[in-house]
Amino acid sequence: DGRTEAVAVCLLDTGVNRAHPLLAPVFDAADLHSVHPDWGTDDHHGHGSEMSGLAIYGDLTTRLSSTDPIRIGFAAESVKLLPPDGFPETQPQSYGLVTQQAVFRPEIARPDRERVFCMAVTQRDVHGPKATSWSATLDALAFGGDDPAELRQRLICVSAGNLPDGLPHDALEDWDDYEIEDPAHAWNILSVGGYTQKGPITDMGFEHWNCAAELGTLSPYSRVSASWYRGVAPIKPELLLEAGNKGIDSADSSMVSGIDSLSLLTTSREPLVRPLTLSWATSAATAQLAGMAAEILADDPALWPETVRALLTHSARWTPPMEAALLGTGQKSERLLMLRRFGYGIPSAERALRSASNSLALVAQQEIQPFLRDRKGTRLNQAHFFALPWPTQTLLALGEQEVRLRVSLSYFVEPNPSADAP
Repeated sequence: DGRTEAVAVCLLDTGVNRAHPLLAPVFDAADLHSVHPDWGTDDHHGHGSEMSGLAIYGDLTTRLSSTDPIRIGFAAESVKLLPPDGFPETQPQSYGLVTQQAVFRPEIARPDRERVFCMAVTQRDVHGPKATSWSATLDALAFGGDDPAELRQRLICVSAGNLPDGLPHDALEDWDDYEIEDPAHAWNILSVGGYTQKGPITDMGFEHWNCAAELGTLSPYSRVSASWYRGVAPIKPELLLEAGNKGIDSADSSMVSGIDSLSLLTTSREPLVRPLTLSWATSAATAQLAGMAAEILADDPALWPETVRALLTHSARWTPPMEAALLGTGQKSERLLMLRRFGYGIPSAERALRSASNSLALVAQQEIQPFLRDRKGTRLNQAHFFALPWPTQTLLALGEQEVRLRVSLSYFVEPNPSADAP
Protein backbone atom coordinates (compact mmCIF):
# COMPACT_ATOMS: atom_id res chain seq x y z
CA ASP A 1 0.00 0.00 0.00
CA GLY A 2 1.61 3.26 -1.12
CA ARG A 3 4.70 1.44 -2.36
CA THR A 4 6.97 3.27 -4.79
CA GLU A 5 9.13 1.40 -7.29
CA ALA A 6 11.65 4.26 -7.23
CA VAL A 7 13.25 3.09 -3.97
CA ALA A 8 14.16 -0.37 -2.68
CA VAL A 9 15.81 -2.05 0.26
CA CYS A 10 18.28 -4.57 -1.19
CA LEU A 11 19.26 -7.56 0.96
CA LEU A 12 22.60 -9.25 0.30
CA ASP A 13 22.02 -12.54 2.07
CA THR A 14 20.94 -16.16 1.53
CA GLY A 15 18.09 -15.40 -0.87
CA VAL A 16 14.39 -15.02 -0.09
CA ASN A 17 11.22 -17.06 -0.36
CA ARG A 18 8.85 -14.60 -2.01
CA ALA A 19 6.03 -17.16 -1.80
CA HIS A 20 5.54 -15.99 1.79
CA PRO A 21 2.25 -14.04 1.86
CA LEU A 22 3.89 -11.18 3.75
CA LEU A 23 6.82 -10.94 1.32
CA ALA A 24 5.11 -11.55 -2.03
CA PRO A 25 3.52 -8.06 -2.23
CA VAL A 26 6.92 -6.37 -1.82
CA PHE A 27 9.25 -8.63 -3.84
CA ASP A 28 8.79 -8.87 -7.61
CA ALA A 29 10.21 -11.98 -9.25
CA ALA A 30 12.41 -9.78 -11.44
CA ASP A 31 14.03 -8.33 -8.30
CA LEU A 32 15.49 -11.63 -7.11
CA HIS A 33 19.15 -12.05 -8.05
CA SER A 34 22.12 -14.27 -7.31
CA VAL A 35 25.87 -13.78 -7.52
CA HIS A 36 26.15 -17.16 -9.27
CA PRO A 37 23.35 -18.27 -11.62
CA ASP A 38 23.65 -21.89 -10.47
CA TRP A 39 22.89 -20.91 -6.88
CA GLY A 40 19.30 -19.94 -7.65
CA THR A 41 17.48 -17.15 -5.82
CA ASP A 42 15.53 -19.15 -3.23
CA ASP A 43 16.40 -18.98 0.47
CA HIS A 44 18.44 -22.10 1.24
CA HIS A 45 19.07 -21.15 4.86
CA GLY A 46 16.28 -18.97 6.21
CA HIS A 47 18.38 -15.95 7.20
CA GLY A 48 17.48 -13.94 4.09
CA SER A 49 13.72 -14.36 4.57
CA GLU A 50 14.06 -13.41 8.24
CA MET A 51 16.00 -10.25 7.36
CA SER A 52 13.45 -9.40 4.66
CA GLY A 53 10.57 -9.42 7.12
CA LEU A 54 12.46 -7.24 9.60
CA ALA A 55 13.51 -4.75 6.92
CA ILE A 56 9.95 -4.42 5.61
CA TYR A 57 7.85 -4.68 8.78
CA GLY A 58 10.20 -4.40 11.71
CA ASP A 59 9.52 -6.59 14.74
CA LEU A 60 6.21 -8.35 14.06
CA THR A 61 5.71 -8.73 17.81
CA THR A 62 4.55 -5.11 17.89
CA ARG A 63 3.08 -5.04 14.37
CA LEU A 64 0.69 -7.95 14.97
CA SER A 65 -0.58 -6.49 18.22
CA SER A 66 -1.67 -3.29 16.43
CA THR A 67 -4.80 -2.72 14.34
CA ASP A 68 -3.24 0.15 12.40
CA PRO A 69 -2.94 -0.38 8.62
CA ILE A 70 0.54 -1.28 7.39
CA ARG A 71 1.89 0.92 4.61
CA ILE A 72 5.11 -0.04 2.88
CA GLY A 73 6.59 2.85 0.93
CA PHE A 74 9.36 1.00 -0.92
CA ALA A 75 10.11 -2.14 -2.93
CA ALA A 76 12.43 -4.95 -1.89
CA GLU A 77 15.26 -6.74 -3.70
CA SER A 78 17.31 -9.81 -2.85
CA VAL A 79 20.75 -10.88 -3.99
CA LYS A 80 21.97 -14.33 -2.98
CA LEU A 81 25.42 -13.59 -1.60
CA LEU A 82 26.12 -16.88 0.19
CA PRO A 83 26.38 -20.23 -1.62
CA PRO A 84 23.88 -23.01 -0.86
CA ASP A 85 24.84 -26.53 0.20
CA GLY A 86 26.75 -28.45 -2.44
CA PHE A 87 28.71 -25.44 -3.68
CA PRO A 88 32.21 -24.43 -2.53
CA GLU A 89 32.45 -21.73 0.11
CA THR A 90 33.60 -18.32 -1.05
CA GLN A 91 37.22 -17.78 -0.02
CA PRO A 92 37.96 -14.76 2.23
CA GLN A 93 40.18 -13.10 -0.39
CA SER A 94 37.14 -13.05 -2.71
CA TYR A 95 34.61 -11.59 -0.25
CA GLY A 96 35.09 -8.07 -1.61
CA LEU A 97 34.76 -9.12 -5.24
CA VAL A 98 31.64 -11.21 -4.60
CA THR A 99 30.03 -8.37 -2.63
CA GLN A 100 30.81 -5.97 -5.48
CA GLN A 101 29.11 -8.33 -7.93
CA ALA A 102 26.11 -8.58 -5.61
CA VAL A 103 25.78 -4.79 -5.52
CA PHE A 104 26.03 -4.46 -9.30
CA ARG A 105 23.35 -7.09 -10.13
CA PRO A 106 20.28 -5.09 -9.08
CA GLU A 107 21.80 -1.83 -10.29
CA ILE A 108 22.22 -3.24 -13.79
CA ALA A 109 18.68 -4.65 -13.74
CA ARG A 110 17.09 -1.44 -12.41
CA PRO A 111 19.48 1.50 -12.93
CA ASP A 112 16.60 3.94 -12.43
CA ARG A 113 16.02 2.87 -8.82
CA GLU A 114 17.54 4.27 -5.64
CA ARG A 115 18.28 1.65 -3.00
CA VAL A 116 19.63 0.97 0.47
CA PHE A 117 21.84 -2.11 0.83
CA CYS A 118 21.59 -4.41 3.83
CA MET A 119 24.40 -6.90 4.55
CA ALA A 120 24.03 -8.78 7.83
CA VAL A 121 27.10 -10.92 7.15
CA THR A 122 30.53 -10.61 8.79
CA GLN A 123 33.78 -12.55 8.91
CA ARG A 124 34.09 -14.19 12.29
CA ASP A 125 37.40 -13.97 14.11
CA VAL A 126 38.59 -11.12 11.87
CA HIS A 127 38.33 -7.81 13.67
CA GLY A 128 40.17 -4.61 14.43
CA PRO A 129 40.30 -1.14 12.83
CA LYS A 130 42.79 -1.99 10.07
CA ALA A 131 41.33 -2.10 6.55
CA THR A 132 40.84 -5.44 4.82
CA SER A 133 40.13 -6.14 1.15
CA TRP A 134 36.45 -6.60 2.09
CA SER A 135 36.12 -3.36 4.07
CA ALA A 136 38.09 -1.46 1.41
CA THR A 137 35.66 -2.72 -1.25
CA LEU A 138 32.68 -1.52 0.79
CA ASP A 139 34.31 1.88 1.28
CA ALA A 140 34.90 2.14 -2.46
CA LEU A 141 31.33 1.06 -3.27
CA ALA A 142 29.88 3.62 -0.85
CA PHE A 143 32.17 6.37 -2.16
CA GLY A 144 30.98 5.55 -5.66
CA GLY A 145 33.98 5.06 -7.93
CA ASP A 146 37.22 6.63 -9.11
CA ASP A 147 35.92 9.44 -11.33
CA PRO A 148 34.61 12.36 -9.20
CA ALA A 149 32.35 13.44 -12.07
CA GLU A 150 30.60 10.07 -12.27
CA LEU A 151 30.35 8.95 -8.66
CA ARG A 152 27.43 6.73 -7.64
CA GLN A 153 27.34 6.86 -3.86
CA ARG A 154 25.64 4.03 -2.01
CA LEU A 155 24.22 3.65 1.48
CA ILE A 156 25.29 0.28 2.88
CA CYS A 157 24.19 -1.01 6.30
CA VAL A 158 26.39 -3.73 7.83
CA SER A 159 26.01 -5.69 11.07
CA ALA A 160 28.64 -5.17 13.76
CA GLY A 161 28.91 -8.90 14.51
CA ASN A 162 27.90 -10.86 17.58
CA LEU A 163 29.42 -12.17 20.77
CA PRO A 164 29.94 -15.97 20.74
CA ASP A 165 27.16 -18.18 22.07
CA GLY A 166 27.47 -19.92 25.44
CA LEU A 167 29.56 -17.27 27.20
CA PRO A 168 29.19 -16.94 30.98
CA HIS A 169 27.39 -13.79 32.08
CA ASP A 170 30.51 -12.38 33.75
CA ALA A 171 32.18 -12.30 30.29
CA LEU A 172 30.30 -9.02 29.77
CA GLU A 173 32.67 -7.47 32.30
CA ASP A 174 35.28 -7.73 29.50
CA TRP A 175 32.87 -6.56 26.79
CA ASP A 176 35.50 -4.36 25.15
CA ASP A 177 37.49 -7.48 24.20
CA TYR A 178 34.77 -8.41 21.69
CA GLU A 179 35.63 -6.17 18.77
CA ILE A 180 33.48 -5.36 15.75
CA GLU A 181 33.99 -7.89 12.96
CA ASP A 182 35.19 -7.41 9.40
CA PRO A 183 33.92 -5.59 7.31
CA ALA A 184 31.81 -3.49 9.71
CA HIS A 185 34.79 -1.23 10.48
CA ALA A 186 34.65 0.32 6.99
CA TRP A 187 34.46 4.11 7.21
CA ASN A 188 31.73 4.92 4.69
CA ILE A 189 29.12 2.39 5.74
CA LEU A 190 26.61 2.46 8.58
CA SER A 191 27.69 -0.12 11.14
CA VAL A 192 24.77 -1.39 13.20
CA GLY A 193 24.91 -2.67 16.74
CA GLY A 194 22.13 -3.68 19.09
CA TYR A 195 20.44 -2.55 22.26
CA THR A 196 17.44 -4.14 23.94
CA GLN A 197 14.10 -3.33 25.49
CA LYS A 198 13.22 -7.03 25.77
CA GLY A 199 12.44 -8.42 29.22
CA PRO A 200 11.55 -9.85 31.64
CA ILE A 201 11.40 -13.50 30.55
CA THR A 202 7.82 -14.81 30.29
CA ASP A 203 8.48 -18.22 28.70
CA MET A 204 6.87 -21.03 30.68
CA GLY A 205 9.44 -22.75 32.86
CA PHE A 206 12.02 -19.99 32.52
CA GLU A 207 10.32 -17.17 34.45
CA HIS A 208 12.89 -17.50 37.23
CA TRP A 209 15.78 -16.79 34.84
CA ASN A 210 17.25 -13.29 34.80
CA CYS A 211 18.00 -11.23 31.69
CA ALA A 212 21.62 -10.75 30.69
CA ALA A 213 21.20 -7.02 30.00
CA GLU A 214 19.10 -4.36 31.67
CA LEU A 215 16.43 -2.71 29.54
CA GLY A 216 17.68 0.26 27.53
CA THR A 217 21.30 -0.91 27.52
CA LEU A 218 23.58 -2.59 24.99
CA SER A 219 22.29 -5.94 23.77
CA PRO A 220 24.41 -8.90 24.98
CA TYR A 221 24.82 -9.89 21.31
CA SER A 222 26.46 -6.64 20.17
CA ARG A 223 30.17 -6.08 19.54
CA VAL A 224 31.98 -2.78 20.21
CA SER A 225 35.11 -0.82 19.24
CA ALA A 226 36.10 0.58 22.64
CA SER A 227 39.56 -1.00 22.46
CA TRP A 228 40.42 0.73 19.19
CA TYR A 229 42.75 3.71 19.22
CA ARG A 230 40.52 6.66 18.37
CA GLY A 231 43.04 8.20 15.97
CA VAL A 232 42.78 5.38 13.43
CA ALA A 233 39.10 4.44 13.50
CA PRO A 234 35.73 6.19 13.49
CA ILE A 235 33.08 5.55 16.13
CA LYS A 236 31.61 2.09 15.52
CA PRO A 237 28.83 1.07 15.66
CA GLU A 238 27.16 4.36 14.78
CA LEU A 239 23.59 3.26 15.53
CA LEU A 240 21.77 0.69 17.64
CA LEU A 241 18.43 -1.02 17.09
CA GLU A 242 16.59 -3.76 18.94
CA ALA A 243 18.68 -6.93 18.83
CA GLY A 244 17.03 -8.92 21.60
CA ASN A 245 18.26 -10.01 25.00
CA LYS A 246 19.71 -13.22 26.44
CA GLY A 247 18.65 -15.22 29.47
CA ILE A 248 21.00 -16.34 32.23
CA ASP A 249 20.82 -20.07 32.90
CA SER A 250 20.20 -20.38 36.62
CA ALA A 251 22.24 -23.61 36.73
CA ASP A 252 25.60 -22.43 35.39
CA SER A 253 25.17 -18.66 34.76
CA SER A 254 25.76 -19.07 31.03
CA MET A 255 23.93 -16.77 28.62
CA VAL A 256 21.28 -18.43 26.46
CA SER A 257 20.21 -17.06 23.05
CA GLY A 258 16.90 -17.36 21.23
CA ILE A 259 14.46 -17.20 24.14
CA ASP A 260 11.00 -16.42 22.73
CA SER A 261 10.10 -13.43 24.90
CA LEU A 262 13.56 -11.91 24.45
CA SER A 263 13.66 -12.23 20.63
CA LEU A 264 12.08 -10.54 17.61
CA LEU A 265 9.35 -12.05 15.44
CA THR A 266 9.72 -12.13 11.66
CA THR A 267 8.92 -14.05 8.47
CA SER A 268 10.31 -17.54 7.90
CA ARG A 269 11.35 -19.32 4.70
CA GLU A 270 8.70 -22.02 5.30
CA PRO A 271 5.37 -20.19 5.26
CA LEU A 272 3.27 -23.37 5.02
CA VAL A 273 4.96 -25.11 7.95
CA ARG A 274 5.86 -22.18 10.19
CA PRO A 275 5.07 -18.75 8.73
CA LEU A 276 6.72 -16.82 11.57
CA THR A 277 10.03 -17.39 13.31
CA LEU A 278 12.33 -15.80 15.85
CA SER A 279 15.30 -13.59 15.08
CA TRP A 280 17.89 -11.82 17.20
CA ALA A 281 21.39 -10.30 17.31
CA THR A 282 22.92 -7.54 15.17
CA SER A 283 21.61 -9.09 11.95
CA ALA A 284 18.08 -8.26 13.10
CA ALA A 285 19.16 -4.74 14.08
CA THR A 286 20.77 -4.17 10.67
CA ALA A 287 17.69 -5.24 8.74
CA GLN A 288 15.52 -2.87 10.75
CA LEU A 289 17.88 0.04 10.11
CA ALA A 290 17.99 -0.68 6.37
CA GLY A 291 14.20 -0.61 6.27
CA MET A 292 14.17 2.67 8.18
CA ALA A 293 16.68 4.16 5.74
CA ALA A 294 14.56 3.00 2.77
CA GLU A 295 11.50 4.61 4.35
CA ILE A 296 13.34 7.94 4.61
CA LEU A 297 14.63 7.68 1.04
CA ALA A 298 11.16 6.77 -0.28
CA ASP A 299 9.81 9.94 1.32
CA ASP A 300 12.26 11.93 -0.84
CA PRO A 301 14.19 9.88 -3.45
CA ALA A 302 16.30 12.95 -4.26
CA LEU A 303 18.17 12.59 -0.96
CA TRP A 304 21.83 11.65 -1.25
CA PRO A 305 23.00 8.48 0.54
CA GLU A 306 25.15 10.72 2.76
CA THR A 307 22.05 12.73 3.65
CA VAL A 308 20.03 9.67 4.63
CA ARG A 309 22.95 8.59 6.81
CA ALA A 310 23.03 12.05 8.38
CA LEU A 311 19.27 12.06 9.05
CA LEU A 312 19.49 8.68 10.77
CA THR A 313 22.40 9.61 13.02
CA HIS A 314 20.92 13.08 13.64
CA SER A 315 17.67 11.47 14.81
CA ALA A 316 19.45 9.10 17.18
CA ARG A 317 19.10 9.50 20.93
CA TRP A 318 20.60 7.65 23.86
CA THR A 319 18.32 5.78 26.21
CA PRO A 320 18.10 7.05 29.82
CA PRO A 321 20.56 4.36 31.07
CA MET A 322 23.05 5.27 28.31
CA GLU A 323 22.71 8.97 29.03
CA ALA A 324 23.13 8.35 32.74
CA ALA A 325 26.35 6.44 32.05
CA LEU A 326 27.65 9.24 29.81
CA LEU A 327 26.79 11.99 32.26
CA GLY A 328 28.03 9.92 35.18
CA THR A 329 31.64 10.55 34.24
CA GLY A 330 33.31 13.88 33.64
CA GLN A 331 36.30 12.41 31.83
CA LYS A 332 36.26 12.89 28.08
CA SER A 333 38.24 9.69 27.52
CA GLU A 334 35.62 7.65 29.40
CA ARG A 335 32.81 9.21 27.38
CA LEU A 336 34.61 8.38 24.14
CA LEU A 337 34.84 4.76 25.26
CA MET A 338 31.09 4.73 25.86
CA LEU A 339 30.47 6.20 22.40
CA ARG A 340 32.44 3.29 20.98
CA ARG A 341 30.02 0.94 22.71
CA PHE A 342 26.65 2.45 21.85
CA GLY A 343 27.45 5.02 19.16
CA TYR A 344 25.07 7.91 18.59
CA GLY A 345 22.14 5.98 20.03
CA ILE A 346 18.82 4.70 18.71
CA PRO A 347 17.50 6.35 15.51
CA SER A 348 13.89 7.34 14.92
CA ALA A 349 12.26 7.39 11.48
CA GLU A 350 9.64 9.79 12.78
CA ARG A 351 12.26 12.30 13.96
CA ALA A 352 14.25 11.85 10.75
CA LEU A 353 11.23 12.43 8.52
CA ARG A 354 9.55 15.25 10.39
CA SER A 355 10.78 17.85 12.84
CA ALA A 356 9.19 17.52 16.25
CA SER A 357 6.89 20.32 17.33
CA ASN A 358 9.66 22.03 19.29
CA SER A 359 12.45 21.38 16.77
CA LEU A 360 13.50 22.92 13.49
CA ALA A 361 15.64 21.10 10.93
CA LEU A 362 17.73 22.46 8.08
CA VAL A 363 18.87 19.88 5.52
CA ALA A 364 21.50 21.00 3.03
CA GLN A 365 23.02 18.91 0.24
CA GLN A 366 25.97 20.73 -1.27
CA GLU A 367 29.42 20.03 -2.60
CA ILE A 368 32.46 21.67 -1.15
CA GLN A 369 36.23 21.52 -1.44
CA PRO A 370 37.33 23.01 1.88
CA PHE A 371 41.06 22.74 1.26
CA LEU A 372 43.29 23.47 -1.70
CA ARG A 373 46.83 22.26 -2.24
CA ASP A 374 49.26 24.21 -4.45
CA ARG A 375 52.94 25.06 -4.53
CA LYS A 376 52.56 27.07 -1.33
CA GLY A 377 51.14 24.09 0.54
CA THR A 378 47.62 23.41 1.81
CA ARG A 379 45.29 26.32 2.46
CA LEU A 380 41.62 26.99 3.10
CA ASN A 381 39.51 27.06 -0.04
CA GLN A 382 35.74 27.18 0.44
CA ALA A 383 33.16 27.52 3.19
CA HIS A 384 29.36 27.34 3.31
CA PHE A 385 27.20 29.69 5.35
CA PHE A 386 23.58 28.92 6.20
CA ALA A 387 20.84 31.16 7.54
CA LEU A 388 18.65 29.38 10.06
CA PRO A 389 15.09 29.24 8.64
CA TRP A 390 13.62 30.88 11.68
CA PRO A 391 12.21 34.44 11.83
CA THR A 392 14.63 36.87 13.46
CA GLN A 393 11.96 38.28 15.76
CA THR A 394 11.12 34.79 16.99
CA LEU A 395 14.77 34.16 17.82
CA LEU A 396 15.07 37.49 19.63
CA ALA A 397 11.90 36.75 21.60
CA LEU A 398 13.54 33.70 23.11
CA GLY A 399 15.63 36.02 25.24
CA GLU A 400 17.64 34.12 27.85
CA GLN A 401 16.04 30.77 27.02
CA GLU A 402 18.58 28.02 26.45
CA VAL A 403 18.51 26.48 22.96
CA ARG A 404 20.39 23.39 21.77
CA LEU A 405 21.79 23.25 18.25
CA ARG A 406 22.63 19.82 16.80
CA VAL A 407 24.80 19.69 13.69
CA SER A 408 25.45 16.50 11.69
CA LEU A 409 28.01 16.54 8.89
CA SER A 410 27.97 13.45 6.68
CA TYR A 411 30.32 12.70 3.80
CA PHE A 412 32.10 9.72 2.29
CA VAL A 413 35.89 9.66 2.35
CA GLU A 414 37.89 8.57 -0.67
CA PRO A 415 39.22 5.10 0.23
CA ASN A 416 42.92 4.77 0.93
CA PRO A 417 43.23 1.50 2.85
CA SER A 418 47.01 1.70 3.13
CA ALA A 419 46.95 5.02 5.00
CA ASP A 420 46.22 5.63 8.69
CA ALA A 421 43.52 8.07 9.64
CA PRO A 422 44.56 11.61 10.50
